[in-house]
Amino acid sequence: MCNIKYILCTIFCMCAYLHAAAICSDSISDKFSYKVLENFNYCWDNNNIVYEDTNSKDTALFVSSHKYIISPILNAFCNNVNEQTELAKIGYCCKHYLIKVPNKSKKNIQYYSIEINILSNIKSHAPITSKIEELKKQDYAIIDIISEAPVMCLVFVEADYLVAVTYNMFYDFDDVLSFSKFFVKEHFSTK
Repeated sequence: MCNIKYILCTIFCMCAYLHAAAICSDSISDKFSYKVLENFNYCWDNNNIVYEDTNSKDTALFVSSHKYIISPILNAFCNNVNEQTELAKIGYCCKHYLIKVPNKSKKNIQYYSIEINILSNIKSHAPITSKIEELKKQDYAIIDIISEAPVMCLVFVEADYLVAVTYNMFYDFDDVLSFSKFFVKEHFSTK
């Protein structure tokens, strides 16, 4: 009788251990597994590309990133139309990433496609610098961008970098926010 209790207790403990190990491995190692599909760096100044660090010589990537993601964010920071006209003179450097992230919150595995743009060396422009200072005190802000697709734009500040994350509005916001912050912190720690 004692041996049966011992065997049952051992089996129970092993099952509990294996279950705990499976949960921990899912939540730690697999939670933020991702694949970078596209990345490029560029600097923009006076309505021109002044630097590019990529294998692609297709400047349409840089112009598209500036026109459809970065400009609407900077315009949203400036409410006055007169200030928006001066944005053509604004300068910044951008590290762009298109990332495929598995969605583990549902039973069937779906992938999120997330664009992360990390802006640095933003030229001093009063409305933009004041908005960045506000964002440092907040966790994040949602910026409206014009798009034919159902896209949301999440903006936050990490260190002295302005981070813009665009994603499908049907994705789980908390997943996108936590992954984006994880990715940016991982990116900064490898510098």
